[in-house]
Amino acid sequence: MKFYFKFLVLGLVSWAIASPEALAQSTREIHLKPKPSVSQDPFYQVSSITIKVKKMKPVRVSESRLEDLHREFTQEYFSKGLHLNEQSQDPMSIADIALKVWDVIQQNKAVLNVSTQNVKALPFLAKDHWESLTGWKPEHGVQYSLILKNLYGIKVVELVYDVRLIYGGSVRGVGKYIASARVVPKFIDVLWGFNLDVSAREVAIQNLRTESNPFASIVLEVGLSYGSILEKTSETVTYRLNADGEIQDLTTGNSYFKP
Repeated sequence: MKFYFKFLVLGLVSWAIASPEALAQSTREIHLKPKPSVSQDPFYQVSSITIKVKKMKPVRVSESRLEDLHREFTQEYFSKGLHLNEQSQDPMSIADIALKVWDVIQQNKAVLNVSTQNVKALPFLAKDHWESLTGWKPEHGVQYSLILKNLYGIKVVELVYDVRLIYGGSVRGVGKYIASARVVPKFIDVLWGFNLDVSAREVAIQNLRTESNPFASIVLEVGLSYGSILEKTSETVTYRLNADGEIQDLTTGNSYFKP
């Protein structure tokens, strides 16, 4: 059963994002028909998985939102003691001071402060000269949903989450940076006897171009763990979020918002 879960999840995500047309509105449902077992309650046997992927509508980034991101960046900078090595850092180099691992959903509930968990790829000078960073684009992203039904046709697990990106800022027209990359839960519904956990992990913050003209890129992993009291399945979806707005699904090799 676990093999079929992995095959379907990866296969359906790949199908859903294979083309720009599919991104706008694409839903596909496949019904599994596992061999009935007298020792297992049909209520706890998953028979179908529905995967849906769609684009989010871009949202203009407010000045207050940018101020919050600046404040967070400054606090993170000093909390890691990076000011001790400030003189040795190239002011245009990208500061890798992001979160590493954080919970998005734990024991079927969204973590209280998850909407404030932002991974950033900014230059060191952003700490003191945030006003030098201009040209931020509207926040956009991808919404992902997962629905599991049991053998009775009852929806037992439903999850909707966003992968969001604020991108495109430059320093006096040089370089491209990322102010925020985040994973935000939008809807969770899990019946008794089933469980859902979701975590996010920053894998890498990279400069894909040159030291004189940086181009920031963030790799995030979203770990999904779901199932019933009879069986549990774990999956990982890996995203690369680029400073030009592109969001790549590295698990399937497809791209969203490709420039």
